[in-house]
Amino acid sequence: MRWLNLLGRGIHYVINTFLALLFCLLACTAVALLKYNELPVPPQLVELLNKEADKVGLKIKYDRLELDVRGMLFAHGLKVFAKGNSEAVIECDSLMVEISLLSALLGDITPTEVSLENGTFYSPAVISPTGQREELIKKLYVNLTRKAQNWSINTFILEALGARAQLSGNFFTPLPGLDSDPKSDEPPNITGLYVETCREMFDLQDVFKRFENCILTVELENERNGPLLISAQAYIDGYFDQATKVEYGAANILAKASLGEDGILRADGPGRLILDGLKWRDDVKTGFTEAHIRLNNGVKGFSELPIYAELYSYNIEAWGMPFDGAFAVLDMNDFEQTGRVKGDVMVKAERNWMAFKGHFNPKDESGHIKMRARWNPKFILLCSALPKDDIPDNVDVKGRPYWQAEVKLEPGLKPTHSQFEVTMDDVVYEDIILEAAHIEGSITKEALNLYQVDLYAAEYQVTGNYYQRFADSYYHFQSEGTVWPHLLNELIDEDWWTELWQEIKFNGPPPHAAIEMSGKFGIDGAENRIYGSASLENATYMGQTVDQAFTRIWQTPKTLDLFDFAIKTPNGDASVNIHWTYLPNDEEKFLSFLAHTHVPLVEGATIATEDAVPIAKMFPTKVTPSLALAGLVYGDHSEHPGDFYLKTHALFPGRFEFEDIYFDSGNFMVEVTPQEIIVTDGDFSLAGGKALLETTVERQPKDEYYVKSAKIDIQDATLYKLYQAIPFLRVAKAKQDAVERIQQAKQKDKKDKQKPFEERYAGNVNLTFNTHGQLPELSSFIGKGRLELTDANLGQLHLLGGLSSFLYSIGLHLGTLNFNAASADFTLARSNLYIPNGRITGATGEIAANGNFDVDNENLNVMLTVHPLGNVQLPIVSQMLYVLSPLANTFEVELSGTLTAPKYNVKVQPLGIFTGQEKVQDKNADLIQPASEKDSQ
Repeated sequence: MRWLNLLGRGIHYVINTFLALLFCLLACTAVALLKYNELPVPPQLVELLNKEADKVGLKIKYDRLELDVRGMLFAHGLKVFAKGNSEAVIECDSLMVEISLLSALLGDITPTEVSLENGTFYSPAVISPTGQREELIKKLYVNLTRKAQNWSINTFILEALGARAQLSGNFFTPLPGLDSDPKSDEPPNITGLYVETCREMFDLQDVFKRFENCILTVELENERNGPLLISAQAYIDGYFDQATKVEYGAANILAKASLGEDGILRADGPGRLILDGLKWRDDVKTGFTEAHIRLNNGVKGFSELPIYAELYSYNIEAWGMPFDGAFAVLDMNDFEQTGRVKGDVMVKAERNWMAFKGHFNPKDESGHIKMRARWNPKFILLCSALPKDDIPDNVDVKGRPYWQAEVKLEPGLKPTHSQFEVTMDDVVYEDIILEAAHIEGSITKEALNLYQVDLYAAEYQVTGNYYQRFADSYYHFQSEGTVWPHLLNELIDEDWWTELWQEIKFNGPPPHAAIEMSGKFGIDGAENRIYGSASLENATYMGQTVDQAFTRIWQTPKTLDLFDFAIKTPNGDASVNIHWTYLPNDEEKFLSFLAHTHVPLVEGATIATEDAVPIAKMFPTKVTPSLALAGLVYGDHSEHPGDFYLKTHALFPGRFEFEDIYFDSGNFMVEVTPQEIIVTDGDFSLAGGKALLETTVERQPKDEYYVKSAKIDIQDATLYKLYQAIPFLRVAKAKQDAVERIQQAKQKDKKDKQKPFEERYAGNVNLTFNTHGQLPELSSFIGKGRLELTDANLGQLHLLGGLSSFLYSIGLHLGTLNFNAASADFTLARSNLYIPNGRITGATGEIAANGNFDVDNENLNVMLTVHPLGNVQLPIVSQMLYVLSPLANTFEVELSGTLTAPKYNVKVQPLGIFTGQEKVQDKNADLIQPASEKDSQ
C-alpha cells in the first residue's frame, strides 16, 4: 500500500504549496486593474510568492500572471525549480487560484477553488537512472473547491509510471497529521520530500512495467474532525513478470485505508484482488481468482505485506491436471520476524479434494506442511502430462482413497522428513485386484521407508515393508501373506522365479509366502539377496498332483537355493533341496539337488528334476518306492554343458521291472554319470528267492546303452517264477511272445487236465551269471554262469517229450526215473547258449548233456546221455548194477530241430558209462571259455 501513503503525502504538499501561492496572490488584489476584468498583480504579491517558495526550497517562474475581479489568479506557463537545479521539476500550462478579495483585505487568503491544467512532474537529473530529467507524473489536471474547511475534489487525473489515476471525493483541512508543526519555526523540506518521492517512484517503475493499461481510481471521504477515508481501486488489462513467468489478464484491485489524526495511514478492512486468466509458466493456469487481503496496522501504519489473505481460484489446470477450484487462507503475522507464511490450502477436482496445513518460507523455500486428501490416483495419472505410453492401461481405483502426509522441507525445497499414510479401496493394477490397500511410510533426505503395507484381496492378504536408501540405492523389502506368485513377477524380475511357478497349477487357495529381499538398484543384481518361504495346498506341479508343499528360498547374486522343499501328494511324500550356481553372465553354471521321496517313481523323479525322469522310466512299477537322490546338472553354457550326475538309493517294497526283468522287491544303489549308469549293492527278491545284482552300463549317444558288466547271483528262486521273470530264460524271441506262451501253456494244462503249470515247473533255482553287451540287442551279450535246479519235477519237461516215447517203447517208463535236479555251467555269445556239462539227476537215473541252443531261432544241437542207474547213492552197488543189468548200457540221444519241434537220433552204447559222452562243438569257444570243463558223466 505504498502508493496510498505516497498519494496522501503528495496531496498534502500540493495543497500547502497552493496555499502559499494564494497568500501571495491575495496581496496583489489591492492594486488590481479593472481593464478587461483584470486587476494588476501587485509587485508585493509577486515578491511574497517568491519569498514563500524560497522558504520551502523552490523557485517559481511563469510566463504571465493574471488576476480578475472575481479574485481568480492565473499563472500561465508555470515552472517550479528545486534549488541548485537549472531544470524545472514541475511544469503546467496554467494554475488558477480563486480567493475572496474581501477576505483577502481582512487577511484571509484561503482559496475557494484551485485548478491546474496539464501539469508534469519531473525527477531531478541527479537522481535519475539515465542521468537526465525524466517525466514521473504527466497530464495532471486538478480542480478543487472549498466550502469553509471542506474541500471537494472535482477533478484530479494524472498519468504516472504508465498508469492513469483519478482522484475524487472530499477532505477537510488541515489534513490529519500532515500539516507542519505550528510550533516549529522550520518550514517543511519540500525539496527533500520531493526527491524521496521520486526515488520511490523509480523503484516502482519495474513493477508498473509489468502492467498493461493500468487505471487507478481513488476516492476520499472525510468528516469534520474525523479520519480521512481512502478507497482505491485499480483496473489492469494484463500483467506479465519475466522473472517469475507469472501473468494474468484483466485484474481488479480494491483497497481501503484511513488517515488518522496522528497522520498515520492505516488499512481499513481487507483488500480485494480479482484476476482473470492467472498463469504461471506453462504449469499452472486458472480461469478466475479472487483474493481478500488484510494489512497489518501497526504504530507506523500498515505494512507493505499482508498479514492475512484468503484466496479463491476456479477452473485450474496445474501440471496437466484439471481442478475445479482452490481455496487458501494465509497467515503472515510472523512473516517479518520468521519469514514464514502459515496457512491452509484446499484444492478440489470433481469429488476429489486435498487439504494442506503448515508454514512455508518463500525466501529460502523451507517449511513444514501437513496434507490430507480424498483423491483417486487414477485421476492424477489420466490428467497428468505423463506420456500415454508411461501410463498403465489396466489401472483403476474406485472411490476416493484417503491420503495423509506430513512434510518437512529444508531450504531449496529439499524434504528432510515426510510422513504419509494412504488407504485405498477396490484397486486394480495389471493382474492385481485388491479390495483394499493401506500404506504408511516416511521419506527423509536419506531414505524412503514404507514401514507398513497391507494389501487385501478376495482370496489373499499381504503385509510387508520396504526401505530404500538414496545415497547408494540400497533397498530392503519384506512381505508375508497369501498371494498368487505371478503377481510378484514385476517385483522379482528373475527368470528362475517365472520358470518355477509356470510349472505349478493352483487348484485351491493361493500359497502363503514370506519373502525378504535386499540389494542395490542399477547394478544388474550384483548385490541382491532374496530369502523367503512358501507353502501351498491343492496344486499340480509338472503334471503331478500336490496336496501340500513347503519350501524356503535363498538367493545370492550368483546362487539360488530351494531348501526344505517338502511335498505331500495323494501317493506319498517327498523332500527336495535344490541349488543353482550361475556364471558371471547369469547363465546357469550347474544345478545340484538332494531328494528323499516316497511317491511313485516317475512322479518323484518329476518333482526332483526332469532330467531324472528318463532314468525313472527304466524301472516300471506299480508300488511306491523310497528313494534318496543326490544329483548335479551342468548348464548349457558351463564347462561341462548338459552333463548330468545322479546317485540314488532305491527301496522297492514290491514288484518292479528293469530291462525286462521282473523283481519281487529290491534295495539297490544307482549312480548316473554322463558316461555310465552303475548299479551296486543290489539286493533283490526275484522269483521267490534272493538275487544280488551289480552292473555298469555305458551311456552312448542317441540314448543307447552298453552293459559293460553285469553280475547276477540268484539263490532259492522258484523255477516257474524265474521263467516268467527273466526274458532269456523264457528263450523267446520277444517278451510278449513269451508271456503268450505261458498263458497258452496254462490254458492247455487246464484243458488236458494236466498238473498245473506252476506244479509242473516247480523247483528251486540257483543261478550265477556274468555278462556284458549292447542293449537292447540280446545277440550282443557275452557271458557265462552256472545254473542249479533242485526239488524239481523234471520228468514232465516238454524237452523230453520225444525221449519219453522212446523209453516207453522199450519198456522203461520215464516217471520211474524220477528226475528232480539239474545243474549246468553255460556260456552265452551271439544269442547262442552253450552248455558243456549239464546234468539232470534223479534217485535212480541221470541225464548228461552238452551242446548249443540258438536262443533267437530256438534251434537245438544237444547231445543227451541217459544213465538209467547212473545216480545210485552207493558207489559199489551202483557199479555192480551197471555191469549185471542190461540197463547198464547208456542211451545216447542226439537232439536237433527246434524247441517246439525237436528231432531225436537215439543209439545204445554198451558200457557207455565208462567211455564218456560225445562232445558237441562249442560255438562260443572263440569268444568265451565255459565256467567248467568237466565232461558229462
